[in-house]
Amino acid sequence: MKLGARLTRTVGSQEPPAPSAGVSEALREHHPERLGVTGPALSDALASYDATRAQMERWYDPSITDWPPLEAVIDGAEHHGEHGSCYRSVMTFPLASRHGDRSLADFFDRPLDQLAALTGDPRLADFTPNDALFLDIEATGLDHGAGNYAFLIGLGYRQGADFVVEQLILRDPDDEDAQLEALCALLDEKPYLVSFNGKSYDTSVLQQRLVMRRFLSRTEADVKLMPHLDLLHLSNNILGGLYPNCRLQTLERHALGFVRHDDMPGYLAASCWYAYLRLNNPVPLAEIARHNLFDVLSMLTLADRLLDETAPTIDSGRHPCVAVNLAHLWLRRGEPQLALDVLDAMPTSDPSIPMHALMPSQRQRALKTEALAARRLRRHARRRAANEALVSLVPEEATFWVDLSIACDRLRDHSAAYDAAVRAAELSPLPPNIRRRDRFARRLGSSSGPAPEQDKKRA
Repeated sequence: MKLGARLTRTVGSQEPPAPSAGVSEALREHHPERLGVTGPALSDALASYDATRAQMERWYDPSITDWPPLEAVIDGAEHHGEHGSCYRSVMTFPLASRHGDRSLADFFDRPLDQLAALTGDPRLADFTPNDALFLDIEATGLDHGAGNYAFLIGLGYRQGADFVVEQLILRDPDDEDAQLEALCALLDEKPYLVSFNGKSYDTSVLQQRLVMRRFLSRTEADVKLMPHLDLLHLSNNILGGLYPNCRLQTLERHALGFVRHDDMPGYLAASCWYAYLRLNNPVPLAEIARHNLFDVLSMLTLADRLLDETAPTIDSGRHPCVAVNLAHLWLRRGEPQLALDVLDAMPTSDPSIPMHALMPSQRQRALKTEALAARRLRRHARRRAANEALVSLVPEEATFWVDLSIACDRLRDHSAAYDAAVRAAELSPLPPNIRRRDRFARRLGSSSGPAPEQDKKRA
C-alpha cells in the first residue's frame, strides 16, 4: 500500500491545518532577523512570505479535491528498471540558450588546466566538462540520518548540442530503489560531480541512501561520489566579500544576471512532498521541481563565471576584491608566483573598478598576501615594500613590524631593521621581539658586514 494511502487510512479524512495567517506579522514584531534582511528590503521579504503562505493555504483547501495528475504538472513518465519504477522528467536545452546573462555553452568551451591546482584536488586533473554531472537534491530534512529521503534528484549533463536536466522523483518511498538505480547508471557514465554545497550535504545524503538500500558499500559509495567540484567552496574563495553573501540565489542576482520570480523557497521542499503524499496534490511538488531546475541551470552558468574569474590572463579586468581573493587562494595552494601575478594584474586606472573599491580589511589582506608570497620567493625588496604599506595602514600591529624588520635585515639595511624591531618590541614586548631588537642593536653597533649565520636563522 502506498504511503499516502496508509496515512489516509491512519488519520482518516481530516484535513491538515493550514499555515498560520500571522507568520509575517509575528516575524516582523518579534524576530525580524529570521527574515535574513533588514531595512528597506524587509517589506519585500515580508511580502514574499505572505505570498508563499497564501499559496500554501490554497494547497490545503479542503474544497479542492480534483487535483491534476502528476503528469499534468511535471512533464515526464515512469522510468522502469530492475528495481521497479520511479517518475522521471527529462528536459533538454540547446547549448545556445542563455540562463541569465550567460550562455549554457560557455562552460563546455573553457580550458580547465588549472582546475586541480585551483581546488587543491589532484583528482580533478583530468576533469572535462563533457564528463561532468551537475547534481542537486531536494530532501526531507537537513540531517544525514536514516529517515532523510532525497525525494527529488536533479541531474544535468551535456548530450550532443544540448544540456539535459533529468529529475528523478519519488511518488512514494517505495520508488527509492528505482530512483537510486537510475542515479547509479548516470554516475557510471559521468565520473565527475559538480554541485553547490554537495560535499557537505547532497553526496552525504545520497551515500547514506545508497548504503542503506544495499546498492553500494560505504567505501564504494564514497568513491562513486568523487571526485567533486563544489561550487560553494569555490564561490566563497573567489567571490567572498564582493556580494552580500554566497548563497546561490544571491549569486544568481549579482553574478549571473538571473532573478527568480514566484520561486518556491527551498526550505519548504519537504512540506511540498508531504502535501503530495498526503493529499495527492502534485502542484507543490511541481513548484519544487521548478526550483530544482533553476538550481541545476544556475550551477552550470556559475561554474562558467568562476572559471572566467580565475582564468590565467594578464589583463583580466577582475574586480580588485576578486583579485585579492584569487591571489590569496593561489598562495594557499602553494603557488606564490601565481599570487603575485594576479596582484600585478589588478586594474589601477579603470575608473569603474578603482583600487579604493577595496575595504580596508581587503587592502590589508592583499598586502599580507603580497608580503607572504614575496617572502616565499625570497623577493626581499617586495616583501619590504608590502610590509611598509601594512605598517602604514595598521601601525599598531606588531607582526607587520616584525616582518618588516626581517625583510630590511635581508636587504642589509640594518638601521631600518633595528627601527622596525624597536617598534615591534614596543607594541608586543614578548621575548622573541626583545631578543630580535637587541640582536639588531648589536649588529648595528658592531659592523655593517654580513650577519652571523646563527643570527640569520633566528631572524
